[in-house]
Amino acid sequence: MRTPTCEGNPGNDLIKKKILFNFIFSRMSARISQAILDLLHQRAPGKSICPSEIARQLFSPDWREHMEEVRQVAFDMTRAGEIRVTQGDDEIDPDGPMKGPIRLRLPKNENA
Repeated sequence: MRTPTCEGNPGNDLIKKKILFNFIFSRMSARISQAILDLLHQRAPGKSICPSEIARQLFSPDWREHMEEVRQVAFDMTRAGEIRVTQGDDEIDPDGPMKGPIRLRLPKNENA
């Protein structure tokens, strides 16, 4: 008796594409997260970085096309307590409304 296969099933190709996309996205997210943490640890305590610095570092020359990815990873990191997102000195809720430029900072307990 033959074992049924999924070959020729159009849904199988879609599943493979989703798996590949998730793999690539998770690798890219990890790369962005690490770049954010590395740059923040290079700065003086209490100092911040702009998300565009990360985009320029990782994605030159088309860094603007990747700004939303960098911001989304930063928001995920904020939700996980790894960094803070600020406007001026005010912390911003990554799930709340925001307008204008943002900055990324280490948590207060890591700035000492």
